[in-house]
Amino acid sequence: REVVGQLSAEDRSVHHFVARELPRLGRPIHPQAIAGSLDLSEAKVVEVLTGLEERKGFLFRNEEGAVVWVYPMTVEPTPHHVRFRSGETLYAA
Repeated sequence: REVVGQLSAEDRSVHHFVARELPRLGRPIHPQAIAGSLDLSEAKVVEVLTGLEERKGFLFRNEEGAVVWVYPMTVEPTPHHVRFRSGETLYAA
């Protein structure tokens, strides 16, 4: 909880967007898509994603820089699954 309190408004905005959209889309989310949806520059989104990823617990990006994992879910295959009330299913991280 303390780490979340240290997040800026932009950090929270990007994290919430990815957590909401990853199960809906079911595929990696590229920084350009995040930037366009949140009206932020792509450079700012990359900066925020880097900071969140460095905290080791919020998200992880693939080699292309797209978000593939946001706790507790991932679009990369694992033996575990998450099912949401809305009906979406995703792999569990």
